[in-house]
Amino acid sequence: MIYQSLLLVLLVFTGFVSDAQDSIRIKVQQTTMEKARDSAYQARISLSELDGHYIPLDLLDCFKELNKIMEPSAKEAFMEIPDSIVDARTHGMLGLYLNKRWSIAEGSRLTAYFRKMKVPHYDYMIGIIIQSYHRYLHGRPLEVREQVAYFNELWEVKKAKKFQQLLDKQ
Repeated sequence: MIYQSLLLVLLVFTGFVSDAQDSIRIKVQQTTMEKARDSAYQARISLSELDGHYIPLDLLDCFKELNKIMEPSAKEAFMEIPDSIVDARTHGMLGLYLNKRWSIAEGSRLTAYFRKMKVPHYDYMIGIIIQSYHRYLHGRPLEVREQVAYFNELWEVKKAKKFQQLLDKQ
């Protein structure tokens, strides 16, 4: 009986050590992958061009680039959209185009610019570009701080909902 108990303790302890070693291996692999992603990201944000496309430095640079690449008829149609819905109406097409062209989701110097402003997600970065460009074309104040604050509040609400969903599943 004592030998069986010792054997059971040994097996459990060995399994525990094995699980701990696996956990350590996984964490080391994750850390290594994060470092690789981090170094690739750092390299990307230092480049002025990615995939053959110029990457703007900031919002004003975005406006200059959009003025160059947007057809006059497209710009007119864009300007006709009310300010309150311009992002919602154009995010699907224009937003996807900007993301692909300026590598916002993958990381670029434009992404780094928005991260310094504490914009938490690339979709929000795109929303700020679209909303600000629309206001710029109409000669209205950009209100970038207000947009960043709005998207940060939205992000916190989304995180809280997701956290609550995880708690509800348990």
